[in-house]
Amino acid sequence: MDIIFGIIIFFVLLYYLIKLFFRYVVPWLLRRYVKKQQEKFGQNAWNENKPREGEVKIKRTARTKQKDDVGFGEYIDFEDVDDNDKQKK
Repeated sequence: MDIIFGIIIFFVLLYYLIKLFFRYVVPWLLRRYVKKQQEKFGQNAWNENKPREGEVKIKRTARTKQKDDVGFGEYIDFEDVDDNDKQKK
């Protein structure tokens, strides 16, 4: 009987400890994590992208050479002929 009572008390205490852990410790850990991520994002987003006063940045993009249309063959200019116009004449 003492063993069963001890097991029941153990599980009741374990239940309350888990309940307290998720009520107080987990939200605190999440707030701390979110705060650190906000600080990290804020430092990277605002400090690196914000130019200093008088600073000029020139972004260069790579230019690609346009390929010649060598493989397409010869261009042939054609005129559309309507068969109905030939029959009327």
